Amino acid sequence: MSLRMLEACTSKNLNEWMRLRKSLYTDHSESELLKEAKNFLIEPEKYCQYLARNSEGEAIAFVEGSIRNDYVNGTYTSPVAYLESIFVEENHRRKGIATSLINALESWAKSKGIVEIASDADLSNIA
Repeated sequence: MSLRMLEACTSKNLNEWMRLRKSLYTDHSESELLKEAKNFLIEPEKYCQYLARNSEGEAIAFVEGSIRNDYVNGTYTSPVAYLESIFVEENHRRKGIATSLINALESWAKSKGIVEIASDADLSNIA
């Protein structure tokens, strides 16, 4: 595995996080993505986001999660943690990095007393 460490996304690593966000959200403007990221940072009780770094210290992946109080399809409790975004650079995929990021999101949710996590992943995406 090429994963070195996970760290919370902050204003200090915003440029690296934004680079990865732009790779995932190619149909959004940079200003839209930046505004959204800054909103995440000012509401840490509602949002969490982590970067993954490889052994060279380069940011290679991220996850974004939120707490949703509205009804989330397929869940039984409220609030629930919601996997908003996950992205791993192509040459680092299939190495357990996304699993590590999801585990970090799950730990964050548990620390908030949340027992369910959901996402809207496409059911045909078995990989």
